[in-house]
Amino acid sequence: MNNILGALTGALSGAVAGCAAGLAYSWGDVSGAFTGWRTVWSDCGPHLFIPLWIGTVIGLVARTERDSSSGFVMTMLCGAAAGFSTPMLFSLLFHKTLHISFGFISIAYAEEIVLAATGGTAALFWYFGANKIFR
Repeated sequence: MNNILGALTGALSGAVAGCAAGLAYSWGDVSGAFTGWRTVWSDCGPHLFIPLWIGTVIGLVARTERDSSSGFVMTMLCGAAAGFSTPMLFSLLFHKTLHISFGFISIAYAEEIVLAATGGTAALFWYFGANKIFR
């Protein structure tokens, strides 16, 4: 029971941190898209989905793999996998493609590679930051 509660706590804290990071990064888009609480996910979800998804996965894995010797590696790999899978999940949830504007975006899988690197980096900061502070 304690492992399940820890996993839920980790996933929830990662989701809150990811949502806060998404709000801080795209406040202008989110505040302009918000029309009411009934449609909050369809209005604001596309702007917050990337950090919310990556934060949830990282929080869950970091919390469950906290005491293992390979916890950091697992957290970083799962963060990178969450970032890599984000465009596919985005198109499944919102029925539109994810567009990230980079200068080199014409390279195949450039979005996925950048998001995987972002997820791995976020996992590094989460594992050695919040995961170590809140025992």
